[in-house]
Parts: sequence; structure tokens; C-alpha cells
Amino acid sequence: MMDDEVSGKERVAQILGFLEAAFAAEGGTIGARLKFDYGADGCVFIDGTATPPKVHSRSEAADCTVVLSPDDHWRMLNMELDQTQAFRQGKLKISGDPLVPLRLGPVVARYHGRRA
Repeated sequence: MMDDEVSGKERVAQILGFLEAAFAAEGGTIGARLKFDYGADGCVFIDGTATPPKVHSRSEAADCTVVLSPDDHWRMLNMELDQTQAFRQGKLKISGDPLVPLRLGPVVARYHGRRA
């Protein structure tokens, strides 16, 4: 699912579209505000306190911020990279409540099940 010709900003746009579609299809919420920070490539913010959750690319204060590359995040969303292994390998840094990103897993897994 990786396309080596995609720029970081294009990958962020793909991630944003994926998460918007996953929340639209699955509903539910993560009960917190979560930001994925991709450095110069931008960010994706999930307001999981809203129903339905709001997903956008504006940087806002979050309960948890995950710093990682857009390509690694894309691989995680497509179940090609385990988030625990990525953390242990130093591919992502978490500040704030470390349990918040784990709440996203079931939404992504259910969405993959629908797309299969």
C-alpha cells in the first residue's frame, strides 16, 4: 500500500481522508483530543470529544500528541507496522495520555473489516 512517490504532505492528506472515512463509517468516538504531528509536513487532529468526531489538519491543543513520520503512520493505519514496535524502535514519540492513541485501534480495525 506504500507509494514511494508520494510526498509527506500528500501522505498527510491520505491519512486525513482515511481517518475521516473511518470515523464516518464506524461512528463512535475516542473520548479525547488526539494530534498526530508530522513536523514540516503538518498534522492531523482528531477531536474525539465531539460526536461525531471531527478530523482536520489544524494544530490545536490535545490530550495526547504523537510525533511520527507520515509514512510510518500510513503503514500503521494499513496494519503494516505495529504501533508498539514502532514506539520501541523510536519511530514515534508520545506526549500526554499514552492510552488515547490506543483507542483509535478498534475504529481502524472495524473500518478495515468493512473495506475487505
